[in-house]
Amino acid sequence: MRLRVLSKLPQLFAFLFLSAGAATAADGIALDESEKVFVEKAAPTVERKEFNPWIPFTPQPKLEKGQKALTEFAFNLKVRFDDVDILQKDERHGRWFVTIRPKDVHASMSLPVVIWLPPGAPQKCIRHEEGHRMIAERVYQFAGDILKHYAVQTYTSEYRGEGASVELAVHDAYKRAINQLNSNYRGTVFDYALMVTREYDRLTNHGLNPISESDAIEQSFSNSSSEMTKLLEARASAIQSRGDEERPVTKLETH
Repeated sequence: MRLRVLSKLPQLFAFLFLSAGAATAADGIALDESEKVFVEKAAPTVERKEFNPWIPFTPQPKLEKGQKALTEFAFNLKVRFDDVDILQKDERHGRWFVTIRPKDVHASMSLPVVIWLPPGAPQKCIRHEEGHRMIAERVYQFAGDILKHYAVQTYTSEYRGEGASVELAVHDAYKRAINQLNSNYRGTVFDYALMVTREYDRLTNHGLNPISESDAIEQSFSNSSSEMTKLLEARASAIQSRGDEERPVTKLETH
């Protein structure tokens, strides 16, 4: 079976979630709405913590030189397959080799955000860090569509594994499929959020420039769209090439 790239990552995810300007998720993305994909998406959680850099042995963020505050976020994903098809298995020299295809995808998503502020932080600093939160949350609005896209690729692809027994070989292939889905999802949503947040820091000079946070956010998404589009195009081409060269096996991707 040929690896399905679903044609240019559905128009590069509808030109990066309609340049992340609309709140409706990814119009025009041609996703397979099969019941084989089950996604549970938790609401973002936000924790605001105060820290004092002059008090040792207390919780502290990892600040870079010159940083006064920090916003951390993570696009968490847990995935399982309730069933897989074993398409092929054979034993060679005491090792088992299998090819599997997942029959379904069950996933849960979350976005924890932690905002670290020093005591008495000025309002400009607070607004700047809240801007980072809003960037992460805006990307997360579309993360379910991105996950479904990659989930369809997962259960229509095949994965090899090996081990000392059939069970261990299947477990190896299972982990490869899980890891690829995690890698594809995080490599898209996190890379995009990181790209936008870096542009936001550049435009605002980490909160020192007079530009409003809302204007900086909009400009950051707009300025990052072409760069992220090129990254997605390169990944789509790499996936297609790998599928052409090594059908039907999908190798584990690393980012």
